Amino acid sequence: MERTEKLLRTTRSGKLAELAFLNGFFERLALTPKAIEQRESPDFLVTFATDPEIVVGCELTLYFADYDIRGSAGAHAVAAWKKFSSELDRQLRERGLAVEGTFWFREMGSHHEALLAMNREHTCLDEAVALIESHHQELPVRVQPQAGSMLSAFVESIAMAPEAGHWWASHLQSGRLDGMTEALPGIVAAKAESSLKYDWAGAEERWLVIVADALQLETTCILDDNDCWLSGVDTGTFNRVWLWDGFLEQVWLLHPELILASDEETKKIRARALPERLRQVLQCREK
Repeated sequence: MERTEKLLRTTRSGKLAELAFLNGFFERLALTPKAIEQRESPDFLVTFATDPEIVVGCELTLYFADYDIRGSAGAHAVAAWKKFSSELDRQLRERGLAVEGTFWFREMGSHHEALLAMNREHTCLDEAVALIESHHQELPVRVQPQAGSMLSAFVESIAMAPEAGHWWASHLQSGRLDGMTEALPGIVAAKAESSLKYDWAGAEERWLVIVADALQLETTCILDDNDCWLSGVDTGTFNRVWLWDGFLEQVWLLHPELILASDEETKKIRARALPERLRQVLQCREK
């Protein structure tokens, strides 16, 4: 359970941060609460204006792809890349360029140190913007930085495609995480045990919401309709378990059945993932 315990982190950055996650989760399900009461164990009691009103108890927990919100080199590398790629995207959008792609890095001892250097040396960003701008009419294309440039010390090539979206770093992990099949049931089992002591204050719905944040960059969780993540797992007093993947922008219902409840790519929300009375206040339904 040691690895699962490292993955099991309830946000400690204050109730405002927790509330931001909660509001983001409801926004992706097109739900607007009537009232939110901040508590401890569970984190929130949420009232919806159904007829009659329904109260949902919500417990939030964060799932980190890199095991810890604070420390690993991988987490720091992700943060450094996010800083660089966010500024790159901002400058490209200012120029009216709808471009996305991948930076292919040279083999080196520490990509983390390379990313820190790229953030320190603004010349790298300027050179990347200029290179992408000079080739944006040739998309899709893969180009190399000019030999001897600051950018060429770190980056072998940049692959570009004609769509505004994410910029990837070739050395950062994507795809299914090792051990995730063990981690998710472990998180739910640990929270389920704790939930037996919660004061639900009469809440009809009792939800566990797992936020797979991973600094909004890495692909944290890839699920499909054939996965049986919580088969045989005791969910305690929770009657619904949710997973919000902050990178893919998908919300999955994991329990009592597996449903892709919300998908940013298709803009669909599947009402059947919600309890019947909450479907009354759903702002948009699956076509």
